[in-house]
Amino acid sequence: MIDSAAGRVVGALVSPKATFESIRQRPTWVLALVVLVLATVVTQAVIYSQVDMTEVMRQQMEAQGQEVDEEQLAQMENLALVGPACGVLMVPVGYAVFGLILMVLVNLAGGEANFHRAMAIATHGTMPLLVAGLLSVLVVLAGAEVDPVQMQLEGGILTSNLAFLAPDGASPMLVVLLSALDVFSIWNIVLLVLGVSIVGGVGTGAGAAMVGVLWVLWIGFRVAMAMLAPGAGG
Repeated sequence: MIDSAAGRVVGALVSPKATFESIRQRPTWVLALVVLVLATVVTQAVIYSQVDMTEVMRQQMEAQGQEVDEEQLAQMENLALVGPACGVLMVPVGYAVFGLILMVLVNLAGGEANFHRAMAIATHGTMPLLVAGLLSVLVVLAGAEVDPVQMQLEGGILTSNLAFLAPDGASPMLVVLLSALDVFSIWNIVLLVLGVSIVGGVGTGAGAAMVGVLWVLWIGFRVAMAMLAPGAGG
């Protein structure tokens, strides 16, 4: 099963070592990327169908002491329509950048990876995001309240990280830092280390250091975004 592109999507979750060993022989990543993009489309469609994003943006501006006129309201309505589509388009772009970074780092660490191998690692190594997306859809359909600002700070709608420990009135930076300790993030890290080690031929220690540094940099980016614009840290 894991010798097929479809089988590897599931195999990355249930039998990652064997899956990455198969990928090492014949890298595939296009179907995995398509699945991740579709999961993003479905998740965003379900979540944001429960939210009036124009009203959310208006409240954020008013909370910052800005008055909203008719022209700004029209702009926000357009942004509310275009925003989710842009977010979906950024998924393949983000993976392409991630794949290029992995390719460079693996080769610098003494391994061997072309773009196809790196993209196979990037997509299959983050397949837990598919599980997180499906669970998020179920939670929303079950009637969970959706707060886009808090959801972005906490990294999602699931209570799968330590953000729930943040006291009332906690700074966005603290919420983002606590949200970094997330079940799905740890799962992603483990799979990425396996992928870098098996597919890229990098030692486990070097692979763990490589993925760890990228994870810390990502957290730093989220913290910076949260400090500059609360609600943009997701």
